Amino acid sequence: MADTTLSAGTVTWTIANQIEGSTARGANGYVEFEASAVAAFHGGLTLLPSPQRAEMVDGELTPIDLPVNDANVWNWKVTPHVGVEWPSFHINVPEEGTDLSSAAITPGTGPVRVLQGPQGGSVVGAEDQGDGTIRFVLDDGTRTDPMPITRGPAGPPNSISIGTVTKGDTPYASLIGKAPEQTLNLVLPKGDPGDPEDLIDATPEQRGLMSADDKAALDALPDSVAAVEQETLYRARTPAIVTYGTVANTRYSHLRTLAGRPMPDMVTKRFATSDNQGTGAELVPTRETPASFARRTGAAVVANGSGWQVSGNVGELRGAQIFNGQIFHDFEDFDESPAGVDALGVKSDGTIAAYSQRWGDTAASMVDDGVIHSWSHGPVIVRDGSAEKFDDKRWTYFVSEISARQIVGANALGELMITTVSGKTSDNVGLNAPGAASLAVSLGYEVAVLMDGGGSAQTRAGSTPVMVSSDSGHERPVPDAILVDVDVTDRSADTGWIDGTVLPGFAANQGNSPQVRKRGGRVSMRRGVDKTGLSASGSFEIMSFPPDLAPTEWKYIPVAGSSAAATGMAVVSSTGRVTLRTSDTLSPYYLFDAVWWDVD
Repeated sequence: MADTTLSAGTVTWTIANQIEGSTARGANGYVEFEASAVAAFHGGLTLLPSPQRAEMVDGELTPIDLPVNDANVWNWKVTPHVGVEWPSFHINVPEEGTDLSSAAITPGTGPVRVLQGPQGGSVVGAEDQGDGTIRFVLDDGTRTDPMPITRGPAGPPNSISIGTVTKGDTPYASLIGKAPEQTLNLVLPKGDPGDPEDLIDATPEQRGLMSADDKAALDALPDSVAAVEQETLYRARTPAIVTYGTVANTRYSHLRTLAGRPMPDMVTKRFATSDNQGTGAELVPTRETPASFARRTGAAVVANGSGWQVSGNVGELRGAQIFNGQIFHDFEDFDESPAGVDALGVKSDGTIAAYSQRWGDTAASMVDDGVIHSWSHGPVIVRDGSAEKFDDKRWTYFVSEISARQIVGANALGELMITTVSGKTSDNVGLNAPGAASLAVSLGYEVAVLMDGGGSAQTRAGSTPVMVSSDSGHERPVPDAILVDVDVTDRSADTGWIDGTVLPGFAANQGNSPQVRKRGGRVSMRRGVDKTGLSASGSFEIMSFPPDLAPTEWKYIPVAGSSAAATGMAVVSSTGRVTLRTSDTLSPYYLFDAVWWDVD
């Protein structure tokens, strides 16, 4: 007989393991579904329900479609394998599907869900009848029948301890055990997350920074002790937030520190591989990836900085290069090169400022001005909160080339900001210098300088790329880096479901666009495509999604078809493209619900 589509319902389930105290984390494992009947009558055919299995990943069961059962004849036995001894239980699967979150409570002594009944009258008074009985007066004016009052002996005091406090959509409480020793278990809905942007208008004390009283106490200490106190009170306490946006049809990330002022020692420079470097033409560091910088230095944030010579003395750093107050390289001549003419400097007090050979600055004058670290490549694009002009023909390169961009500077409060714009020079995607200046002004930069762009434009927060290089999704080694010591909140911790782009000639399954979602360090896919544009035993590039969600290495992952003979394979590239490889038997559809990968 031909393949037959059964009437089915979707089964879902969310499980969290209680790790310690009130901490809960998503469970991992799998769940087996086994029919209680060997064979069942199902719409004109005899159905042999075969055992089914669905994976549990980070607390989310991969949704599974099971044939609808006749609740009067047979049902499905569910056996969880999620790291604990969990007895099997039985469920019915209706056409509208079922969620197992409440059906999976094991019967026995408790937990007892407290349900609220209809509201009765309220007691507003009591009348002693003088004969050992009492009548209660209700709020509607009626009175209860006399009830005897018999005082018994005092019982032992009850002791109620808190058991588990877990997250759920519906709040309820269960009281386990008998007096005088009982345990109260609570299920509470998750509250709204706090917004780090609330810190923008917070006081220094609310940010966890130094208060006025602390500052006065610090000033009264000897210098040697004050240095230690300042390290304790300031370092690694500055919060930072990463947000995302779209400009010129491409995405950008925006990191902003929330210190409320410049912060000493928060922003530092490091050369690749080693800080022991030559000077002048001998400043040619062996390049290093941002991930390697992060592992080697322990920096919370790593962003690319300076550009280098791509011809002649290849690898020589451009422009004013200052590290720990020592000069390693001076500015380029604007008449000879548009790169390396301007620079970004960080002073010992944390102030971020722009400098230029065009204004008569030199590396030596920058050091005299208090600069201890500097980076150089592109032009100053924002000064005093206004976009710079690029009328001079010597800026032609930065005006004409559209590419990925790295913008670094500070707002009017002196807070460091780093904006990484994705793009690709060969595809004419990204921004030119005037476009970058316009974006920087809109984001509140008071001063901003373009660092090296193109495939070098990349930022990493901890172990996660905030914005990846355009070099096929891989990190590009760079000669120096901007390191930032902050506590980062990445607003992309859960991106939510993002629609992928189904390429021309193919069609989304049931009209629902395939989607991707990043939660923490894992990216998942869902939904799928139908057979439009496909043929058996073929390989088809069917869709794309944002490249910053792509795996660092290509992934080859089986996808579900209508039968075991009609499965396929999804090939997920490091640039966010998905290729589907079909088997000898063409399926009417291919689903991506089991496709996921981890990102660094």
